[in-house]
Formats: sequence, structure tokens, C-alpha cells
Amino acid sequence: MERIVTSATPEHIGETITVSGWIHSKRDHGKVLFVDLRDRTGLLQVVTGPWAKESYDVLQTVSGEDVVTIVGKVAARPEKLINPALASGTVELQAEQVTILNHSEVPKAGFSLVRLRVLFSSQGVHSGSSRDPTWILVSQFRLLSSLYFLKWEKPKRTRH
Repeated sequence: MERIVTSATPEHIGETITVSGWIHSKRDHGKVLFVDLRDRTGLLQVVTGPWAKESYDVLQTVSGEDVVTIVGKVAARPEKLINPALASGTVELQAEQVTILNHSEVPKAGFSLVRLRVLFSSQGVHSGSSRDPTWILVSQFRLLSSLYFLKWEKPKRTRH
């Protein structure tokens, strides 16, 4: 079965598909478990419960930034639960099978794009001399690329 990116899931309503990505967030509502799965194209809401024991048991053990592959059926969300802010906001994936590819070693208070943007915009970028600080920008870009950030903004330079 071919893997589908999350932004393409609305085109597959009623089909069984495979998606892979990082666990962005998890919400346990007792008998229903919601997981937001993130890939390079966006977020997808995954739902499971005791009716799908295998996927329910596995998804209860995952935490943020774990990498998983999920097989499930794409279902349209009810009209009042549609999220227009997401490309996949009109659908959800009803998980049938979950495979944990890797557990994350990221601390609970890990990096986030917002924190990095605040850090970069509030810190002056300088090397302590009049040299061009290009090496700092290159190293920041490499760090963000290794963390799979797709958009990177150059920090503002300030004088001290």
C-alpha cells in the first residue's frame, strides 16, 4: 500500500491508506483517543478507541515526536467538527494498525519553531568582532534542517 501525505487525505475518503509522521499531540478522552499526526505537509487527526484494540493499545504508549506509520480508513468529519485551518481538516483517519518506527529522545520541553523564532529575533547575531557572522547563520540553518523545519527565516542583525 502506497503511503499518502496528510494534505492529500481528503481525496481518499472511504479508502484505507497508510500515513507516516511524527506524533504532534495526543488527547485521551477516556474511550476515544485522538492523535495529531504531523508530516512535511501538515497535520492529520487520527482517532481510535477500544473498538480497534490493536491501534488503541499502541497509540496509548506513544508520546510527542515519536515516529509512527498508521494504516486506517479515511472518514469525513461531521460538519460542525471541520477545521478550516488544516488542509486535512475535513477528514480524520480511523486507525486500524499502528507501527512505532522510532521513540523520540526529545525532552518534553523540546524545541519548537515558535521558541526558535523568538530566540532568533530577540538575540543579536554577532561574532564578537566586525567579521561577517555568516557561519552562525549557516550553522543555524543546518540545525533547523536536521530538525526537519521546512521554513527558515534569517535572524535580524542588531548593533550593541
